[in-house]
Formats: sequence, structure tokens, C-alpha cells
Amino acid sequence: MYSSDIASHIQTKPTTNISSWDLSGPFKCSYNDCDRLYWEEEALGQHEAFEHPVALLCPFCFECQQSPIKYIGLWNLRQHVTSIHAPLFSQPKCFDSECKLGEKKPCKSWGTVLHHILTKHLEAVRITSEAKTSPPTTKYKISKKCSYDTCNQLFKTRDKFLYHLITYHPYPLRCPYNSECNNIASGKVYLGSMELETHIKADHSVQFSEPMCFDGKCQQEKHYQDWDTVVDHVLREHLLDIK
Repeated sequence: MYSSDIASHIQTKPTTNISSWDLSGPFKCSYNDCDRLYWEEEALGQHEAFEHPVALLCPFCFECQQSPIKYIGLWNLRQHVTSIHAPLFSQPKCFDSECKLGEKKPCKSWGTVLHHILTKHLEAVRITSEAKTSPPTTKYKISKKCSYDTCNQLFKTRDKFLYHLITYHPYPLRCPYNSECNNIASGKVYLGSMELETHIKADHSVQFSEPMCFDGKCQQEKHYQDWDTVVDHVLREHLLDIK
């Protein structure tokens, strides 16, 4: 925890030098009031598939690919896969027979498989929306510069940029376990990943009988060896919940 003096310092600290990945991206999410911007069309597709109830295809068999039935949102696609296709496999497995998922270690759940498909085989489930903002004629191959203080490191993807930002710079982070932990007025703020990690281990590990993510879905699907693994998972998979 930090004193109110530090909290005040963070609250008034200029943030113009903290680069934001989304400011100039040419690909804009057009779902309702979401204005997220991305440099890559694939990143926009993954954002829509993971975070919005967009129409998705089932990639597990030819009949599903040709069927007029679409699955609105990841949850509905997951329900279809687990009820119709999962019983045909001895263990969770990717639809692509040539895919190397599970080659080193078998997948523990179909949730992991669906996450893999939306990340690595997006073209197999995506339905391109005609209303989506068209990309400019110029192809953006420019890497994004961090620009935090004097940092000049370059990144090609938003996820890598954000992970760098929160792990290598004193970027103020929020605790995702309890909203009361993020009260700036009381001095409860975190300057970076190390401070947030210390807080989670000290204040929230006692709430659980085993190391556990704050997210309800992760609690049902995933198990962790220790709190170090949990914190690393939160930093990598739940950036939007801690920024």
C-alpha cells in the first residue's frame, strides 16, 4: 500500500508520454458504441470475437461450415462445440488435424481449445462484416514505439506492447480482485506490476484455498501451481481489468 502523498503524485502525474496503442490504428471496431482501434485487421477480428456477440462459424466439420446456423458470441459457439463435437474426441483437441496444439502437453479443457482457435485459426470461425470500416489502401507495417519517458523499444502487436508497458515501467495498475482496493483517495494505488503482485499475494491469497484468478470463468477452467503463476496470468490475459 502507498501513502496519500504517492497517490496524489500518481493522480496528477502527466500521462502524455504514456503511449496508447489504439490512438492511430486504421481498423476500428464498429460494434455498437465500441471505438477500439487496431493496427492489424486480425487483431480487430480477435477483439470482436472475444469481446462482442458477433456471428461465428463452427470449424469442426464440413456440415457446420456449410450450415446457415451461426453462433452469436463465443459462449454460444462454445456450447455448440462442447455438446456436439466434444463427445467425439477422447480429449479436447483442435479441429485442424495438422495443428500442433497439445503436441507437448494435452489440453485440459475445451475453453482452452476455443481460445486457441480464435487466436490461431481466426479465419475458420470469422464472418466478415460488411459494415466494418475498410482499411486504407496503404498497408501499415510500422512498429509501435513505446515512448514511455525515453523508451524507444518497438512492438508489432498491441498485446506485447501493453505487457511491456506494465512490466517494465511504473504504470499505475488497478487491483482486479476488489474494487475497494482501487480507491485513490485512500492511497490504495499500485505503481507497477511488482507492487500489484505484492498486494495480491499479501491481501487476496488468504481469500482462496488455492491460487486462483479473480475471473469467474478462469476459476472454473484453470488451475495454478502458485500465486506467481496466477499473477503472470492476470498480467498477460486480463490487461483491460488492471489498467
